[in-house]
Amino acid sequence: MLEAASDAAARFEGMFLTPKQANALLAEPRFNIYDNPEAFLTCNNDPAKALCHPDRTSPGGSRDRPPAIDRCDPACGNIARTDSHIQSLQAEITQLTEEIASSLTPIPLRGRLSACRRHLQGIADRHQKTRIARSDTGNEVDRR
Repeated sequence: MLEAASDAAARFEGMFLTPKQANALLAEPRFNIYDNPEAFLTCNNDPAKALCHPDRTSPGGSRDRPPAIDRCDPACGNIARTDSHIQSLQAEITQLTEEIASSLTPIPLRGRLSACRRHLQGIADRHQKTRIARSDTGNEVDRR
């Protein structure tokens, strides 16, 4: 995703595009990017790797449809997370911690909330360990 953004800036910055050029740019698979704030991620949609579409490899499967952002799979190779996603995720972890600590939260629900919090904390920890920083922009991205 970082390479695609760099290429776009180098090739298209400040230019007017003809309709044919604009269509070619929209068809470029590296620019099929979808934000999914509910899942704290961005999808750099490559239909060949999209785990949200189980029929992606079947002969009749559509390879040019957008991702199903309500079915994001954590193992998908299309996932990228930025520091902004992780900040939102940390806010969610804080909210979950408060709900778990509340005496008004039923005990069975506390267990489910704790499991969710552990999962989200794992994502945040992995981001801190694996993020990639571009020195010229300071933007950081976790490729999973």
